[in-house]
Amino acid sequence: MLLALEDTTTAVVAHGLLNSLAAVSGTAATLLNHWDLVTDDPEHAREMLARIVRQVSMASGVLEDLVRGLPPDVASTLAAIER
Repeated sequence: MLLALEDTTTAVVAHGLLNSLAAVSGTAATLLNHWDLVTDDPEHAREMLARIVRQVSMASGVLEDLVRGLPPDVASTLAAIER
């Protein structure tokens, strides 16, 4: 599928996914490494967790859009693997 996309499109999609993963990774690492500080401020902890959820949702949406563009036999094979 990605080979069928223009190089520019692939680069933009990859950039967006990398940004989301960097945000998730950085936020999760902060929570893990500074849990004692973060739990002293529950609202801040919630904001950080919400950031993770937003970024994962965005990345999932991009990937779902890409999968929708796959040929039906490939999409059904991937769906079977997920089960």
